[in-house]
Amino acid sequence: NPYIIKKQTDTTLIVKDGETIVISGLSKQRTSGGDSGIPGLKDVPGLGYLFKGDSRAETMEEVLIFITPHILGPEVVPQRADTPR
Repeated sequence: NPYIIKKQTDTTLIVKDGETIVISGLSKQRTSGGDSGIPGLKDVPGLGYLFKGDSRAETMEEVLIFITPHILGPEVVPQRADTPR
């Protein structure tokens, strides 16, 4: 089953027309690891290291939200489809 992760941010600010701003940054760092090898031989004291391997991985994800507002005058605002004519 797919799952949904929701992240939310609230920001209030004053921005000039056409000025790009970053309103949020979300980051996640994950470390994972494991070992593999030949069953039985990888657990032999003293010699097990010859028959096994260890792996470690670090990942970092970062999401930045950029917004560039453009102020529209009343002459350029499109008419909504549900507005009676």
